[in-house]
Amino acid sequence: MNIKLLGAACALTLGSAGAMAQVGAGFQITSFSHVVSGGTLSWVDDSRFVELAVESKEAGGLGGNDVDSAMEAASLSTQVAHASAQASGTASGLLAGRVTATPSFVDAFAQPHQGEASAFSGGAFTLSQAGTVTFTVNYTLDATSPLNQPLYSYGFAELVFGAGNYDTNAIDQLTDRIDSVQEAGGSGMRNGSFTLTVAMEGPQQMGYYSFNGNAFASAVTAVPEPSEWALMLAGLGVLGGWRLRQQRRAGRQEVAA
Repeated sequence: MNIKLLGAACALTLGSAGAMAQVGAGFQITSFSHVVSGGTLSWVDDSRFVELAVESKEAGGLGGNDVDSAMEAASLSTQVAHASAQASGTASGLLAGRVTATPSFVDAFAQPHQGEASAFSGGAFTLSQAGTVTFTVNYTLDATSPLNQPLYSYGFAELVFGAGNYDTNAIDQLTDRIDSVQEAGGSGMRNGSFTLTVAMEGPQQMGYYSFNGNAFASAVTAVPEPSEWALMLAGLGVLGGWRLRQQRRAGRQEVAA
Protein backbone atom coordinates (compact mmCIF):
# COMPACT_ATOMS: atom_id res chain seq x y z
CA MET A 1 0.00 0.00 0.00
CA ASN A 2 1.41 3.40 -0.98
CA ILE A 3 1.00 6.00 1.77
CA LYS A 4 0.83 8.88 -0.69
CA LEU A 5 -1.91 7.18 -2.68
CA LEU A 6 -3.92 6.61 0.48
CA GLY A 7 -3.61 10.25 1.46
CA ALA A 8 -4.60 11.35 -2.02
CA ALA A 9 -7.68 9.12 -1.92
CA CYS A 10 -8.80 10.63 1.39
CA ALA A 11 -8.21 14.15 0.07
CA LEU A 12 -10.18 13.47 -3.09
CA THR A 13 -13.07 12.09 -1.08
CA LEU A 14 -13.24 15.20 1.10
CA GLY A 15 -12.71 17.52 -1.84
CA SER A 16 -15.50 16.01 -3.91
CA ALA A 17 -17.92 16.27 -1.00
CA GLY A 18 -17.11 19.96 -0.60
CA ALA A 19 -17.36 20.71 -4.30
CA MET A 20 -20.96 19.50 -4.31
CA ALA A 21 -21.89 22.21 -1.78
CA GLN A 22 -20.48 25.31 -3.47
CA VAL A 23 -21.78 28.62 -2.13
CA GLY A 24 -22.42 31.38 -4.65
CA ALA A 25 -24.06 34.77 -5.21
CA GLY A 26 -24.36 37.31 -7.99
CA PHE A 27 -25.93 40.54 -9.22
CA GLN A 28 -26.44 41.86 -12.75
CA ILE A 29 -27.99 45.00 -14.21
CA THR A 30 -29.57 43.71 -17.41
CA SER A 31 -30.81 47.07 -18.74
CA PHE A 32 -30.66 50.75 -17.81
CA SER A 33 -32.68 53.40 -19.65
CA HIS A 34 -34.16 56.86 -19.16
CA VAL A 35 -37.09 58.88 -20.49
CA VAL A 36 -37.00 62.71 -20.57
CA SER A 37 -40.11 64.85 -20.23
CA GLY A 38 -39.26 68.45 -21.11
CA GLY A 39 -35.97 69.53 -22.58
CA THR A 40 -32.95 67.57 -23.69
CA LEU A 41 -30.66 65.58 -21.39
CA SER A 42 -26.90 66.15 -21.59
CA TRP A 43 -24.32 64.17 -19.64
CA VAL A 44 -21.80 66.27 -17.75
CA ASP A 45 -18.33 65.85 -19.24
CA ASP A 46 -16.31 63.05 -17.59
CA SER A 47 -18.97 62.53 -14.93
CA ARG A 48 -19.81 58.91 -15.76
CA PHE A 49 -17.57 56.51 -13.88
CA VAL A 50 -17.10 52.86 -12.86
CA GLU A 51 -15.30 51.46 -9.80
CA LEU A 52 -14.76 47.71 -9.40
CA ALA A 53 -13.20 45.57 -6.67
CA VAL A 54 -12.84 41.79 -6.27
CA GLU A 55 -11.19 39.61 -3.64
CA SER A 56 -10.80 35.87 -3.08
CA LYS A 57 -9.71 34.64 0.35
CA GLU A 58 -8.36 31.17 1.00
CA ALA A 59 -9.32 30.08 4.53
CA GLY A 60 -9.61 33.67 5.70
CA GLY A 61 -6.38 34.66 4.01
CA LEU A 62 -4.17 32.10 5.73
CA GLY A 63 -3.66 30.23 2.48
CA GLY A 64 -3.50 33.29 0.24
CA ASN A 65 -5.57 36.18 -1.08
CA ASP A 66 -6.13 37.44 -4.61
CA VAL A 67 -7.25 41.08 -4.85
CA ASP A 68 -7.89 43.37 -7.82
CA SER A 69 -9.57 46.72 -8.43
CA ALA A 70 -10.19 49.19 -11.26
CA MET A 71 -11.33 52.79 -11.58
CA GLU A 72 -12.72 52.41 -15.09
CA ALA A 73 -15.03 50.30 -17.21
CA ALA A 74 -13.44 46.87 -17.12
CA SER A 75 -13.82 43.19 -16.26
CA LEU A 76 -11.96 41.74 -13.27
CA SER A 77 -11.50 38.20 -11.99
CA THR A 78 -9.68 36.66 -9.02
CA GLN A 79 -9.38 33.05 -7.87
CA VAL A 80 -7.74 30.97 -5.17
CA ALA A 81 -8.13 27.24 -4.55
CA HIS A 82 -11.56 27.43 -2.87
CA ALA A 83 -12.97 30.87 -3.78
CA SER A 84 -13.43 33.15 -6.77
CA ALA A 85 -14.82 36.58 -7.60
CA GLN A 86 -15.66 38.42 -10.82
CA ALA A 87 -16.95 41.94 -11.50
CA SER A 88 -17.56 43.98 -14.65
CA GLY A 89 -18.97 47.36 -15.53
CA THR A 90 -19.60 49.66 -18.48
CA ALA A 91 -19.76 53.45 -18.65
CA SER A 92 -23.45 53.18 -19.55
CA GLY A 93 -24.28 51.71 -16.12
CA LEU A 94 -24.39 47.96 -16.78
CA LEU A 95 -22.79 46.20 -13.82
CA ALA A 96 -22.34 42.54 -12.86
CA GLY A 97 -20.66 40.57 -10.10
CA ARG A 98 -20.36 36.92 -9.12
CA VAL A 99 -18.64 35.09 -6.27
CA THR A 100 -18.16 31.47 -5.17
CA ALA A 101 -16.73 29.68 -2.15
CA THR A 102 -16.26 25.93 -1.74
CA PRO A 103 -16.01 24.10 1.59
CA SER A 104 -12.92 22.01 2.26
CA PHE A 105 -11.47 20.30 5.32
CA VAL A 106 -8.57 22.30 6.75
CA ASP A 107 -8.85 22.20 10.55
CA ALA A 108 -11.31 23.15 13.24
CA PHE A 109 -9.81 26.61 13.68
CA ALA A 110 -9.53 27.82 10.09
CA GLN A 111 -11.70 30.71 8.95
CA PRO A 112 -14.08 30.26 5.99
CA HIS A 113 -13.07 30.63 2.36
CA GLN A 114 -14.61 33.82 0.96
CA GLY A 115 -15.31 35.59 -2.31
CA GLU A 116 -16.24 39.28 -2.51
CA ALA A 117 -17.20 41.46 -5.49
CA SER A 118 -18.41 45.05 -5.64
CA ALA A 119 -19.23 47.46 -8.44
CA PHE A 120 -20.05 51.16 -8.23
CA SER A 121 -21.02 53.49 -11.05
CA GLY A 122 -22.79 56.78 -11.65
CA GLY A 123 -23.13 59.92 -13.71
CA ALA A 124 -24.33 63.52 -13.68
CA PHE A 125 -26.61 65.28 -16.17
CA THR A 126 -28.43 68.51 -16.97
CA LEU A 127 -31.66 69.35 -18.80
CA SER A 128 -31.98 72.16 -21.35
CA GLN A 129 -35.19 73.34 -19.62
CA ALA A 130 -37.46 72.45 -16.72
CA GLY A 131 -38.59 68.84 -16.85
CA THR A 132 -38.09 65.35 -15.44
CA VAL A 133 -35.90 62.35 -16.14
CA THR A 134 -37.27 58.88 -15.30
CA PHE A 135 -34.72 56.10 -14.95
CA THR A 136 -35.67 52.42 -15.24
CA VAL A 137 -33.35 49.60 -14.18
CA ASN A 138 -33.86 45.87 -14.68
CA TYR A 139 -31.69 43.44 -12.75
CA THR A 140 -31.25 39.92 -11.38
CA LEU A 141 -30.00 38.74 -7.99
CA ASP A 142 -29.19 35.21 -6.87
CA ALA A 143 -27.71 33.43 -3.88
CA THR A 144 -27.21 29.76 -3.04
CA SER A 145 -25.80 27.82 -0.10
CA PRO A 146 -26.67 24.10 -0.34
CA LEU A 147 -25.09 23.40 3.06
CA ASN A 148 -27.80 25.57 4.66
CA GLN A 149 -25.49 26.60 7.53
CA PRO A 150 -26.34 30.30 8.06
CA LEU A 151 -23.62 30.88 10.65
CA TYR A 152 -20.81 29.52 8.48
CA SER A 153 -21.69 28.98 4.83
CA TYR A 154 -23.90 31.57 3.15
CA GLY A 155 -24.11 33.98 0.24
CA PHE A 156 -25.86 37.24 -0.51
CA ALA A 157 -26.16 39.79 -3.30
CA GLU A 158 -27.57 43.31 -3.22
CA LEU A 159 -28.12 46.27 -5.50
CA VAL A 160 -28.67 49.90 -4.47
CA PHE A 161 -29.93 52.47 -6.99
CA GLY A 162 -30.04 56.16 -6.24
CA ALA A 163 -30.97 59.28 -8.23
CA GLY A 164 -31.57 62.90 -7.40
CA ASN A 165 -31.03 66.62 -7.89
CA TYR A 166 -27.79 68.02 -6.43
CA ASP A 167 -29.16 71.56 -6.16
CA THR A 168 -32.42 70.81 -4.35
CA ASN A 169 -31.04 67.87 -2.32
CA ALA A 170 -33.94 65.76 -3.60
CA ILE A 171 -32.55 62.24 -3.26
CA ASP A 172 -34.28 58.87 -3.73
CA GLN A 173 -32.78 55.44 -3.15
CA LEU A 174 -34.03 51.90 -3.75
CA THR A 175 -32.42 48.69 -2.45
CA ASP A 176 -32.94 45.00 -3.13
CA ARG A 177 -31.09 42.11 -1.54
CA ILE A 178 -31.23 38.32 -1.67
CA ASP A 179 -29.72 36.21 1.12
CA SER A 180 -29.30 32.44 1.10
CA VAL A 181 -30.26 32.18 4.79
CA GLN A 182 -33.70 33.58 3.97
CA GLU A 183 -34.36 31.37 0.94
CA ALA A 184 -36.09 28.00 1.07
CA GLY A 185 -33.43 25.32 0.77
CA GLY A 186 -30.72 27.98 0.93
CA SER A 187 -31.04 29.02 -2.74
CA GLY A 188 -33.00 31.62 -4.67
CA MET A 189 -33.06 33.94 -7.69
CA ARG A 190 -35.02 37.13 -8.27
CA ASN A 191 -35.64 39.41 -11.26
CA GLY A 192 -36.48 42.97 -10.31
CA SER A 193 -36.94 46.51 -11.57
CA PHE A 194 -36.25 49.97 -10.13
CA THR A 195 -37.84 53.24 -11.32
CA LEU A 196 -36.89 56.71 -10.07
CA THR A 197 -37.83 60.16 -11.41
CA VAL A 198 -35.66 63.26 -11.00
CA ALA A 199 -37.26 66.72 -11.33
CA MET A 200 -35.14 69.53 -12.76
CA GLU A 201 -36.04 73.26 -12.75
CA GLY A 202 -33.76 74.24 -15.61
CA PRO A 203 -30.27 74.00 -17.13
CA GLN A 204 -28.68 75.63 -14.08
CA GLN A 205 -29.37 72.51 -12.02
CA MET A 206 -27.55 69.18 -12.05
CA GLY A 207 -28.98 65.72 -11.51
CA TYR A 208 -27.28 62.36 -10.98
CA TYR A 209 -27.73 58.60 -10.71
CA SER A 210 -25.64 55.95 -8.95
CA PHE A 211 -25.46 52.17 -8.60
CA ASN A 212 -23.81 50.06 -5.91
CA GLY A 213 -23.73 46.28 -6.32
CA ASN A 214 -22.24 43.78 -3.87
CA ALA A 215 -21.92 40.00 -3.73
CA PHE A 216 -20.43 37.87 -0.96
CA ALA A 217 -19.94 34.12 -0.44
CA SER A 218 -18.50 32.33 2.59
CA ALA A 219 -17.87 28.59 2.94
CA VAL A 220 -16.74 26.98 6.18
CA THR A 221 -13.64 24.80 6.12
CA ALA A 222 -15.91 21.86 6.72
CA VAL A 223 -15.45 19.01 9.17
CA PRO A 224 -15.83 15.64 7.37
CA GLU A 225 -19.21 13.91 7.45
CA PRO A 226 -19.53 10.64 9.44
CA SER A 227 -19.32 8.58 6.24
CA GLU A 228 -16.12 10.40 5.29
CA TRP A 229 -14.66 9.78 8.74
CA ALA A 230 -15.45 6.08 8.26
CA LEU A 231 -13.55 6.03 4.99
CA MET A 232 -10.61 7.83 6.53
CA LEU A 233 -10.55 5.46 9.51
CA ALA A 234 -10.72 2.49 7.18
CA GLY A 235 -7.79 3.93 5.27
CA LEU A 236 -5.86 4.44 8.49
CA GLY A 237 -6.64 0.86 9.44
CA VAL A 238 -5.16 -0.33 6.16
CA LEU A 239 -2.16 1.88 6.75
CA GLY A 240 -1.77 0.52 10.30
CA GLY A 241 -1.90 -3.05 9.03
CA TRP A 242 0.69 -2.27 6.38
CA ARG A 243 2.99 -0.71 8.99
CA LEU A 244 2.56 -3.74 11.27
CA ARG A 245 3.43 -6.15 8.47
CA GLN A 246 6.50 -4.08 7.66
CA GLN A 247 7.63 -4.25 11.29
CA ARG A 248 7.10 -8.02 11.47
CA ARG A 249 9.00 -8.54 8.24
CA ALA A 250 11.87 -6.46 9.58
CA GLY A 251 11.87 -8.49 12.82
CA ARG A 252 12.05 -11.79 10.96
CA GLN A 253 14.96 -10.50 8.90
CA GLU A 254 16.83 -9.52 12.06
CA VAL A 255 16.27 -12.99 13.61
CA ALA A 256 17.37 -14.72 10.41
CA ALA A 257 20.55 -12.62 10.42
